[in-house]
Amino acid sequence: MKGMGTTLVATLLCCGTLFTVNVGDSRMYLITEGSIRQISHDHSYVQFLIDTGRISPEDARTSNNRNIITRAVGTDQTVEADVYINRAVKNGYVLLCSDGLVNFVPAEEMYNTVNDIGNTVTEEAIDECLDTLILAANTAGGSDNITVVLMAL
Repeated sequence: MKGMGTTLVATLLCCGTLFTVNVGDSRMYLITEGSIRQISHDHSYVQFLIDTGRISPEDARTSNNRNIITRAVGTDQTVEADVYINRAVKNGYVLLCSDGLVNFVPAEEMYNTVNDIGNTVTEEAIDECLDTLILAANTAGGSDNITVVLMAL
């Protein structure tokens, strides 16, 4: 489909450092004991409105313009990705997700769901956590594709 594009968020863990790139409104969160922090910055019209003080983050959650992205992979010959470098926090998590999750599940609920894994990090526990997040988005009205990746540090 000519003119269509997609978003991208990816993280590489190397030597205790997280290297993250993003284009569009897919996000990277760093979850540590007691906090969830959005690392990436959305490339969207709503984020532009927040950044320029025209709307509040609360208003952004219900904006009809949430689906307008200002940068995407595949719409132009080249695209500029943002790059973030963070120290990996022992016993923390990296959560990569599309706007299909972000638009329907508040960050606090994401944190609580991931935090429920506890100290026993297994593939089954991570799969269950991801299933719970996707179910929460769908239950809240999930009208978009929902992609979620969780990496234990």
